[in-house]
Amino acid sequence: MLVKSAPDRRQWPIGLHEPPQSRYFLPTPTRQGRFTNSRAYSSPFRQSQNMFNRARYRLLRRLPGSRGRRYSRKFNAFLALDEFERAIRHTAGKTCIDLGANIGHYTQQLAKFASDVIAFEPDPWTFARLQSNLSNFSNVKIENAAAGIKEGTVLLWRHSRFNDDPDKYSTSSSVISDKFNILDHNQAIEVRQINFINYLFDLDKEVGIIKIDIEGAELDLLEALLERPDLLSRIDYIFCETHERQIPDHAPRVHNLRARTDRLTHPRFNLDWH
Repeated sequence: MLVKSAPDRRQWPIGLHEPPQSRYFLPTPTRQGRFTNSRAYSSPFRQSQNMFNRARYRLLRRLPGSRGRRYSRKFNAFLALDEFERAIRHTAGKTCIDLGANIGHYTQQLAKFASDVIAFEPDPWTFARLQSNLSNFSNVKIENAAAGIKEGTVLLWRHSRFNDDPDKYSTSSSVISDKFNILDHNQAIEVRQINFINYLFDLDKEVGIIKIDIEGAELDLLEALLERPDLLSRIDYIFCETHERQIPDHAPRVHNLRARTDRLTHPRFNLDWH
């Protein structure tokens, strides 16, 4: 949706005190927070877009049926980002872990406040980009591996259009072949997988934040982690994206997972990451 800017202040996005810097002020964000309109890199531009969308989703989530649920998810994703930013400051000086780091947008945010960050990225192409993007951060360790509950080698399925635009489609790569946006099952590569439960045990550290965006593999990992109160006691926050819309068979497990995590007081779980 594109909205033309206008001299009438009443038509500006909520909270914007200066006119938009472009003819259109709703550029399309990518999953890494980059925008297709180069003017959107300016902080006021991005803030105005976020303010507008936040207010819009807050209203539209009250619509009945699936439309309301869709906008509710979008609004909850904004709230998750707010909590993530607060958590970064609250856990400053602790170790943080980024599972599914992709090219490092959120890894960089964590690294600015954490004592050290461990980032996992299994895809070799994305891993190379991640290394380049984090080259100025001496407190980041990068693991070229998938995070799972078993040690070994697994197939990583790429989007069918990965070779057309790896920067865009690398976010869809998954070790779950049933994910609906894995359209070409010939697009698979072998990658190393570590047993993250054992890894976390051997790490033997207090962990401020674990961010999990591993495209469907999160359920096995979280279910296993919930059986380890000794590990949960070391973690302050867990932010995770679930993928039941891309993998419908996961819906009942996600429902049960939300019910279990809602009962916990520690660590703080947020399953609305997106």
